[in-house]
Amino acid sequence: MCLCDDYGSQRSANCFEFNHNMKFDCSSQSVCENEGQCFQDSSDCSKNSTYTCQPRFYGSRCQFSSNGFVLSLDTIIGYHNQPHTNIIHQPIIIKITVALTVIFMVIGLINDLLTFITFNNKSMCQTSCGFYLLISSNVTFFITLIFSLKFWILLLVQMAVI
Repeated sequence: MCLCDDYGSQRSANCFEFNHNMKFDCSSQSVCENEGQCFQDSSDCSKNSTYTCQPRFYGSRCQFSSNGFVLSLDTIIGYHNQPHTNIIHQPIIIKITVALTVIFMVIGLINDLLTFITFNNKSMCQTSCGFYLLISSNVTFFITLIFSLKFWILLLVQMAVI
């Protein structure tokens, strides 16, 4: 089998023997889940392993499933996240998601701080509207905080940092 590269005036071919019957299956000790397949770069002393997941499964070991989730955070960024890769070298969709998450968290923190300063006055909390706005802002901040924590935990687990 030969792989040919055509880069303008530089043309090269990389040829090797390919045995269709050979199967490097991680020494029959695959750590893949959900019927994923594991392939190694050699049969005796492997240094690299590659995993191929079944449809609707993803992750470094095919451990995540997108069944039943339409707009889940896991499904949206899970396919794009590359394991064992720094955030700087992740795809642009991951970088945009990180930026948006940080922006939402900062805006939520500033909003909660300003609302707390505004509605912490006792005269404002005498009406139910002022008390409602104070509690509503705090609940929104905690939801934003939980979203941010879920995002970072998901990202770090899929990057195999945690």
